[in-house]
Amino acid sequence: MENKILIFAFLFISFLQPTQIFAQYEWSEPIQLSEDGNYPATTNSSPAITVDSNGVIYAFWVRGIETEDPFVWRCHIEFRKSADGGQTWSEIENITPENTESRLYRINAVCDSQNNVHIVYKAESTMIYYKKYDGTTWSSQEEIYYCNNGLNLKIDSNNRLYAIMWSPTQTYYAYHEASDTNTANWTVTCISAYENMYMKDFTFDADNNIHAVGEYYIYALDEYRPFYMKYDRSRERWGTIRLMDYIEEASSAQAIILTNEGNLISSICYGTNDYTNKNFIYTKSLLDTLWQNAGYVNSNMSRSKEMLISSDDHLHFVENEFSINANIIYTTNVSGSFLREVVQSDTANYSYGPFDVELYNNRFIYSVYGKSNTENFYNYIYFQSRQIETGIDDPELTLPATATLNQNYPNPFNNETEITFSIPKASEIQLNIYNIKGEIVKSLLNKKMNKGIHSVNFQANVLNTGIYFYQLVVNGKILQTKSMLYLK
Repeated sequence: MENKILIFAFLFISFLQPTQIFAQYEWSEPIQLSEDGNYPATTNSSPAITVDSNGVIYAFWVRGIETEDPFVWRCHIEFRKSADGGQTWSEIENITPENTESRLYRINAVCDSQNNVHIVYKAESTMIYYKKYDGTTWSSQEEIYYCNNGLNLKIDSNNRLYAIMWSPTQTYYAYHEASDTNTANWTVTCISAYENMYMKDFTFDADNNIHAVGEYYIYALDEYRPFYMKYDRSRERWGTIRLMDYIEEASSAQAIILTNEGNLISSICYGTNDYTNKNFIYTKSLLDTLWQNAGYVNSNMSRSKEMLISSDDHLHFVENEFSINANIIYTTNVSGSFLREVVQSDTANYSYGPFDVELYNNRFIYSVYGKSNTENFYNYIYFQSRQIETGIDDPELTLPATATLNQNYPNPFNNETEITFSIPKASEIQLNIYNIKGEIVKSLLNKKMNKGIHSVNFQANVLNTGIYFYQLVVNGKILQTKSMLYLK
C-alpha cells in the first residue's frame, strides 16, 4: 500500500511536467521568463543566453526598479536555467544582490568545458564586471576595466575567456583563464588608442588565434568602412587593422564565423542607416588576405545581429527587422538562396529586441529576447527555440546527453497512441502504464535496448476512459513519468 501511495504521489507531480520536443522545425511557442515589467516603474532588458555541454540552458536579463528619482533605476541581473530544452525553468534568482545603486547593461554569457558559466556586464559607471557560476553558487562581483560602449565575451577551446570592450576612442581586450580560481585575475591590454574603431565580433580558429571584424571611421570620407584584425595566440599580439578589399561605400562588418573548411565569413552591412541598408556576406580563407563578396542576404535589418553556422556549413541569422515593431527575423541559406521567417511579430501592440541566441549541438537554436507593449509599456523577457532543418535526421545528432521520455501522440487519444523515448547508450528498459490508483495496467517493455530513439504503440481498448500514466525506468532507476488522457 505504501508503494502505491508513493507511486501515485510521483505520478501526480509528474503530471504537471512538460516534455522535450523532437524534430521541432518551427519556432516553439514563446515562454515568458521574466516577471512583468511596467515602464518606468520596472523594466526588463539586456537578455543573454548560453548552454553547457549537457544541454542545460542559462538565461539572464537586467531587472530595473525605479528609484525615488524619476527615470533613475536600480538594477540587478536575474537568472533562470532549464535542463529540458527550455520547456521548464528554475525559479528566478537575483545573482547581483551586491549591486544596489547602479544601472546595468550588456550582459554576455559563455560556458567552459567544465560546464561553469561566466558572465560579464557593464554598469552605468562604465565599469565592466565579471561573475562565475560553478553550478551551485555565484562568485563575487569582480571588476575588469572601464569602458563606456561595446562589450563582447567569448571563450576559446583551451578555456581562455576573452572580453573585448570599446569606446569611441579606445578598444581593449581582456583575458582570463577559466580554470583560475582567482576570478579577479584578468589581463587587460589596449588594442588601439585614439582611433574610431568598433570591434563588433570575433571568432577563433583551430590554433585559438582570434579573427575580429568591425567598423573603422575614416575622417576624410566622414564614413565607416569594415575592417579585419587577427590576434596571434602564440605571440599574444594583435596584427594591424586591415580595411576589407573593394568596398568603396559606407559600410560596416557586424559578425564573423569560421566554416568547417577553414574559410572566414563576415556579415557586411552597406548603407548609412537601417532604413536603407543592404546585407551581404564576404569570405576569405585563413591563408588569404583578400575578402570577396559571396552574395546578398537581405535588406532593412538592424545592424545588430547574430550569425551562426551549423556543422553542414549552413548560415543562420537572427536579427531585428528595422520597422516600428522591430520584428525578430530568422534567415538561413537553403540550396543557395536565403530564406527568412518571422520568429516573433505582433504589428498591432508589441515591439521586440534586444535579443541573444545560442546554437547547441549543431541542431538547436535557443533565443531570448525583449518584448514591449507599445500601448501600456509593459515589458518582458521571452524564450523560444528551433531545431535546424538539414534534410537528414541523424539520430546521433538529435539524441540528448541523457535519456528522455516524450509526450505520447496523439493525446488525448482513442484506442491507441505512440510513446517515444530516447536513450544515449544501450540500457535495461522498463515502460509501464499505471492507472490513477498507481496500479500497473500494462507493461509495454522490459528488456535491454540499444541506444537511439524508440517508439512504442500502446492500445487501450480494454481500459476505461480516464487519465493514465506511463513511466520509463532506465537501468533500474525511474527516469520520468507522464500523463495521458484516454477517451473511448
